[in-house]
Amino acid sequence: MDVKLFLLKLCSVMLTSSVCYGFSATVQVQDINGQPAADIVVFLTPLAGQPSTKTDHQVIISQSKKSFSPYISVTQTGNPLIFSNKDDITHHIYSTDKEDAFSFVIKPDQEIRHTAASQASAIAMGCNIHDWMSGHIMVLETPYFNKTDAAGMTVLNTEQAGQYQLTLWHPQLINASNRQSQSITLTGDNKITVKLSAKLARVPEQKSSGDFDFLSDY
Repeated sequence: MDVKLFLLKLCSVMLTSSVCYGFSATVQVQDINGQPAADIVVFLTPLAGQPSTKTDHQVIISQSKKSFSPYISVTQTGNPLIFSNKDDITHHIYSTDKEDAFSFVIKPDQEIRHTAASQASAIAMGCNIHDWMSGHIMVLETPYFNKTDAAGMTVLNTEQAGQYQLTLWHPQLINASNRQSQSITLTGDNKITVKLSAKLARVPEQKSSGDFDFLSDY
């Protein structure tokens, strides 16, 4: 059997249970000084009517050493979020999102399941007990997303070629929306370098100032 025909049939079978990605974009993100920018959320939004699939992507957000780990999470609307307390103390997690807001107490070694917002949103989180803790969840309608690694690199895979909006987001990106976007055309395997047009503020340190040490025994 012809190899290309075999792959097309294999892809067709896979689509009945999962997504068959045939196109990719390797994206390198640089900060305003041309240095690699890590932990940038990068995502693609179809602009030419390409179908967006629903994934079962699951995010685990740990509370570890009185901090959120990871600091930034990204998922698709309606997908499961698992909060896992690895500390030996209690936390009271809350979100600042007006829609689909959450607030709950999570005890040591406890896991609490939540569902991501039903619409795209950038959600900030905190802890009512340990007020230096902060974290963020980017909830997207598109399934094509990832975060950059320490080298500022990430790979996004899609099902179809065509025009997409490439968006970068980080809560410390100093502009009105904490994001920047541009249109791109995917034709196969694409390599794209994007330089941030605004500065990144310092990520806040998730650490007690020392004035609230009594909360450690909460």
